[in-house]
Amino acid sequence: MSNLDMKNLNWRNYFIELLIVIIGISVAFWLNNVAQENAEKKLETKFIQDLGSDLRSDSSTLSFNIKFNKEKAELLSKAVELMYADDVRNYSDSFNTTS
Repeated sequence: MSNLDMKNLNWRNYFIELLIVIIGISVAFWLNNVAQENAEKKLETKFIQDLGSDLRSDSSTLSFNIKFNKEKAELLSKAVELMYADDVRNYSDSFNTTS
């Protein structure tokens, strides 16, 4: 291409076309980022909801287990008392030899 042909080129049109391509690519990246942020917000919301649900379920399970363990502890305590009372009776009976 000669110098004369280079001068005849419409640089302004080429610059505008290049600018349009750059703007188009930038808008595409921006839209992609917006879509990704929305997806992350939805995922975050779901995680928070699931966490709340899990905490409620765990709290209920723990409450049940605490109640269950208290009942079992009371029963075991009574069983130990009965065993101790039987041991004392048997021990005292062994000294009562009335023959």
